[in-house]
Amino acid sequence: MINAHWPFNNPASRWTMQALLTTIFFVFTHIEILSSSSIDLDNLILFGKNNGDILLPPGDDYESSGKIDITTPFPFFGQNFTSLYVTINGLISFQKLFVSFKPKPFPLRGRAIIAPFWADVDTTKGGAIWYRQNTTTHLLEVASLDVRKAFPDFQRFSAIWMFVATWEKVPFFENKNENITNTFQTALLTDGRHSFVRFNYHNIKWTSAKSSGGNPNSGLGGTEAVCGFNAGFGNYFYDITRNGYRNISVLDVAVESNVNKSRVWLFRTDDITIQEAN
Repeated sequence: MINAHWPFNNPASRWTMQALLTTIFFVFTHIEILSSSSIDLDNLILFGKNNGDILLPPGDDYESSGKIDITTPFPFFGQNFTSLYVTINGLISFQKLFVSFKPKPFPLRGRAIIAPFWADVDTTKGGAIWYRQNTTTHLLEVASLDVRKAFPDFQRFSAIWMFVATWEKVPFFENKNENITNTFQTALLTDGRHSFVRFNYHNIKWTSAKSSGGNPNSGLGGTEAVCGFNAGFGNYFYDITRNGYRNISVLDVAVESNVNKSRVWLFRTDDITIQEAN
């Protein structure tokens, strides 16, 4: 009796329901695609195995990706680089490997470095480090739009290459509290002429390991991590926590911003001097 009154027993009604379900599926599928590709999802670009990332093996002081040949040369401090290395201790170095578990003040001679968070990281007991080169059209378009919003003079910027490295829930060396971890990310963008670097600080709970004078229970104190850029020649460098714009603790990078979006930082990096977002 119930079936006799069910409205979709009618063939026309069944067709209507099928069309409705198809429309709903189409809409939700496209919403999912857009959200899963967005650079703005919780301020982090999606990462991990399902997004084509390579996982850095667990390690401490000297673990690195090995040489990565860049498919598009990356302009940095007036030079073009064709290879880079991702290291465990929150560094990306160009052309030659640089590994050091003790952060040092910039400038450093002979080291072209991007340091989203240079400190003594240890992933032997937890955490993960991911990286990939990216040429996905949608992600490049979204990232380029962010650049154009932050840098009004670059309204025609359209990235053709991106490199994403993510340090996920990484603890510090000799950490005595497994709940104290950091998650941060850097994205390198270029159109072949200009370049921009984005730092995403999802969660920063510690600033220094015991090797840098930090407290093994809290990860605070001692010599804090270094966040910024080093040219490797002359006096060209940029520390994002201590410069003409600000003087803040490293903990504050996960609170403040230079693009009016907490935890997100964007810089132009191709010129001889680093430029902050406007």
